[in-house]
Amino acid sequence: MDVKLITNIGYYGGAAGQGIIYVGKSTDGQYAAMIKVLENNAERFTYMRRSQIETLIGASNFAIQSDFNLSKLIDTVEPNFVTAGSGNSAYFPTITNVTGADGLPRLFLAQAAYTLKGAGVTLAEIDELKTKTAVISGTDTATGTTPATSSFFPSDFSGLSNPFKFMQDYPWFTLFVAIVLYVTLTKSGKKALKRIF
Repeated sequence: MDVKLITNIGYYGGAAGQGIIYVGKSTDGQYAAMIKVLENNAERFTYMRRSQIETLIGASNFAIQSDFNLSKLIDTVEPNFVTAGSGNSAYFPTITNVTGADGLPRLFLAQAAYTLKGAGVTLAEIDELKTKTAVISGTDTATGTTPATSSFFPSDFSGLSNPFKFMQDYPWFTLFVAIVLYVTLTKSGKKALKRIF
């Protein structure tokens, strides 16, 4: 059974770098999290169960897009789209056949969520993955927490535990910090600053 790659939703860090977490949809309509791994110089897609993702939330080497609807993912130990016997509950089994994934990267390099898409994927298919909850009186009804507001300076830095989301919530602050670091740490940055002033 084929699994059509839809889009990226986050990353998971391992010994070989931060692997991009993708979502795919099997031909029988099941949504599955998947991550491309490199083993013996060959890349393959592996399946991540929903409960494995839920366990990783909050870990420093893991990030998932905040508006992704996690409940869409299946939690079957060995669904019919994985290679039989290629995994167990503690291991990521191989997805037998992934379509639409040609040319998509394995490692996370600050790509924003939902920007890497499988071949022929529509915006409607991506929107189907997102939570659809109304915001009432400044409270996100899905989580019961106040959603982050996009302002220049963060009100607190607790969001740094999830750098992926922090960069999305405060893009101007992130850019400002990057420029300050560039100017402070490089000779060319200091020369550019002298030319300006």
